[in-house]
This record gives sequence, C-alpha cells and structure tokens, in this order.
Amino acid sequence: MTYWIFIISNYKEPRFKNDLDFACNALKNSGVSQENIKILSPFDSLDTITVDKKYNRAIIVTIGHGNQDGLLIFEGVNVVNCLTPKNIISFYESNLHLTSLVLVLGHCYAGIFKYLDLKTQKPLCILSASSYEVSKSSDDCLSSIVVSEENTDKLGLNTFLMFFFKKLELSIGTENQISLLDLFSYCSCLSNQYITASNKKTLLETVLSALSLKESKTEFLTNLKTNFEERIFKDFGIFDNKKIKTIHKLLPCNIEETTLQSIFEVVPILLSTPIPYITNPKLASNLAISDLI
Repeated sequence: MTYWIFIISNYKEPRFKNDLDFACNALKNSGVSQENIKILSPFDSLDTITVDKKYNRAIIVTIGHGNQDGLLIFEGVNVVNCLTPKNIISFYESNLHLTSLVLVLGHCYAGIFKYLDLKTQKPLCILSASSYEVSKSSDDCLSSIVVSEENTDKLGLNTFLMFFFKKLELSIGTENQISLLDLFSYCSCLSNQYITASNKKTLLETVLSALSLKESKTEFLTNLKTNFEERIFKDFGIFDNKKIKTIHKLLPCNIEETTLQSIFEVVPILLSTPIPYITNPKLASNLAISDLI
C-alpha cells in the first residue's frame, strides 16, 4: 500500500495551493483514500514523520520554491524551514518497513536531489520537473482542466505536476496499464511541449508590450507569424547582430535596433525550459500505476 506525502512551499501563493488541490483531487478520483494522504504543515519536519507499518511504499511530492539548499518552506514571507536531501534520507532510513520511496519533485532547482540514491541502499526513484533550472507553472490551464470541484481556478498550475496527476487519474481502471516510467515520459513530453508553446506566446506579448506598437496584437501576429517563428524560434535563444538586423526588417520601420537588442538579451532567461529527469528507471518501469493507488 502507498502513502502519499505532500510538502508545499507556501500555502499563501495561489498557484501552489492550486497544485496541491489539483493533485489531491486527482488522487481522490483515482480511488486513493484521504487517510493515505498526508499534507505537511510549514512547521512539520519530514524526518520526524513515522509512516504506519501497513504501508510498504511512500511517495513524496514537493510543490513550490527551491534553491541550492532544497525546498524552501514559508510562513507568510519568512522562510521557516527547508527540505534538504539529508531530510529525505533520514526519513527513509528511519521508516525501515518501507520497501521503496518515490519522489515527485515540482519545485525549482530540484537537481540537488538527483544523487540521493548514492546515499541509501534502499530502492529510491526520483521524478523531477526540473534539474538545475526553474520549474514552470502555466499562465492558464488547459480549457478542459479545473483544479477541483471546490477550486475552479484555472490559473497557475505547475505543468509537470498537472500532466503527471491528470494522466495518473485517466490511467486508473484502463485495460492498458502503464508504468511509472511511462507516466514520467508522458508528462515530461507534454509539459515541455506546453511550455514551449507558452514561451512563444510570452515572447510575442513581451515584444508587443516593450515596443508599444500601435498595431493591434491580432494584426501584429497575423503579419509576422510565419517569419517570426521561422527566424526566431528555429534558433531559439541565439541572437546575433545579423539576425537582429534580419528581424528588424520584419518589424515596423520606426522600431530601433537597439530596442530589439535589449529585448533579445533577456529572451534566453524569459524562455528557459526546464529539463525533467528520472533516477532508477528500472524501479519506475516495474511499478504499475495501479501500485501507486
């Protein structure tokens, strides 16, 4: 039996509360009892949590802000706690009856947890939305997805966690049972596809805003869609003076090249894409989704 533990960075940020509500709602729809889910408070310490011996597996899900130290836990605007790799190992080693541990990391810079399997002899699998990059939330959810029956907000869901829990929910009870490894591959691909599409939209809106064009957004996108995508996104993140001069020819003549230069200097940061990772894929391939419920 599986015990789900959620650790949220900041309950005051709506997008993180949305992530938590969405995930718990998906688990409920998948048949997971509320007693099999624990949500840590800001002042709970993971390594002091004792899991009932009726559970042989634990899955820890992180939501929120991270840095080089781990998952930052806030109370209001103040950091009151931090989940570190050491806390994970301490928790796992103290709950001797657990035969496997799965981490689903939705926070930024989760790559610092990547080598935890070197610190324990027990089976451990990590699925992460990002490595040493920021983890991204959607600006708006897919039209068919709402957070929960109680929370109909459609703004700000972590894209990796959104696809992970939605696919898990949809896969329960189907004839074609997928593994945890399949689930990771699926949500990683869809998450990055979604982020790439969102990045394009963000760049276009940023350019429009920065340049204060008199043209409407619709006219701008219609006129430049093909050339803009071909000339900018094909070599995404690499902008030299020659390319800026080329792009300049596509834009209204009153736009200065220096303005474009300043915009494109921030583009690689603005359009960064997280790199998901998985450890112990063999364990993930041997875990069917039904094993997690």
